[in-house]
Amino acid sequence: MKNLFKFFISFLFLMSALNASETNATQASEKVLKVGLNANYQPFEYVKINFQIAGFDVDLINEIAKKVGFKFEIIDMKFENLISAIENNEVDIAISAISITPERAKRVIFSKPYFSGTDVYIKRADNNTIKSKSDILGKKIGVQQGSSQEEKAKTLNVEVVSLENPFMAIMELKKNNIDLVLLDNVAGIGYVDKNSDLKILLEEDDNTDGMAIVFSKNADANFINSVNMALDEIMKSEIYQALLKKHRLKIK
Repeated sequence: MKNLFKFFISFLFLMSALNASETNATQASEKVLKVGLNANYQPFEYVKINFQIAGFDVDLINEIAKKVGFKFEIIDMKFENLISAIENNEVDIAISAISITPERAKRVIFSKPYFSGTDVYIKRADNNTIKSKSDILGKKIGVQQGSSQEEKAKTLNVEVVSLENPFMAIMELKKNNIDLVLLDNVAGIGYVDKNSDLKILLEEDDNTDGMAIVFSKNADANFINSVNMALDEIMKSEIYQALLKKHRLKIK
């Protein structure tokens, strides 16, 4: 009788543990993750006419969410606040054309890179005094605050003008308040194509390891691994090529 009683108690304990485990798993799967981005960097993320946030990064995280099995909501914020938001657990993931740099890697964890590009220096088409990189010495260069281009510009012998977003930098250039704008090639060429008064001075390596998804240093290792596995599958599939084509992107 005692053995039967012990067996019954053990059985109840086991069932209780299993139920708790299932409850925790269900709660985890039902949790809506917060995905941080800055919707001001077309074609990676931008606000459409209908006020919906769209772009390559949005489509990519959608595909990853399907494979990993999580729901998410987008939190639009200033680009320079994204890394801090990850550190302070204000968002669970950040995806916003964020390049992998040594400085950022000290603060957060990166996924495998999903896109690589270059940097471009943009000048006004009527500026005949800046003809090569040697001519930029001492000039005012506009960059997006918190970007890898800002980090690069600070290593040059120039006056760095950090602005909230690329559009503001381009406007300052058009107003003749700065001499150049330093952007990644995708966004930069996009602006030049739409503005005949602008011109690419030169294109060069961006000195980063590509763009990646960002996680907290305290993020669950299994979750990060799942995202990387999903990302790897997507990048090897037709889905990735379709997204590149949809947003007119090319890998360098």
